[in-house]
Amino acid sequence: MAEKVEGTFKCQKCGGEAELFIDETPEGGKVGRLVCKACGSEEEVSLEDMGDKRLEAVIIAVDAEREAFLFYRSAAEKSTSPRGRDMFEQLSRFEIAHYKTLIHLYLSLKREKKWIPYSGFGELKAENRIEGSPEGYTSKEDDVQALKLAIDKETQAAAFYRKMAEETDDPQGKEMFQNLAKEEEMHRQLLNDQYYALLNQGEWVWGD
Repeated sequence: MAEKVEGTFKCQKCGGEAELFIDETPEGGKVGRLVCKACGSEEEVSLEDMGDKRLEAVIIAVDAEREAFLFYRSAAEKSTSPRGRDMFEQLSRFEIAHYKTLIHLYLSLKREKKWIPYSGFGELKAENRIEGSPEGYTSKEDDVQALKLAIDKETQAAAFYRKMAEETDDPQGKEMFQNLAKEEEMHRQLLNDQYYALLNQGEWVWGD
């Protein structure tokens, strides 16, 4: 499924405005397409570093975010806890949003040499109170292992974005990577809380 991303780019054929559509399931290196609003022509979007260190770093981040999205989606499908499923699902939505933002950044840097603004997606929390599992559930150990892996992934992601922020001179780019690092750190802390609650209490605290 392709989703339109905010903002437009210049059509290579007619010079009109082209909208960016990003695929959650890329095929053969293609991650999306540009569709011109004026002439209707379509242009495939693929990721190539072209010897540019900035683009190379963004590609690494894109791959990591998509891997995180798939990981959380799988963890949500496997969890038998309503709280676990909800938290993993929300994390998967967060990571696919990061993935799409970074592809937008890649294309903007490649074609227009411009950074894009990014203020973050806000706090991650349960939308409603979720009833726990007073009698327990069958996949507690699976959830513990998933949380351990997730904590490692978020720790690495936060460190990567902090490094990117330090190495980026552009103020908008620096702010973007700092905000991404803050969000990944927020996720790490949240996952850590769930991990210890599950170990010590036998239940999630998400959705209390």
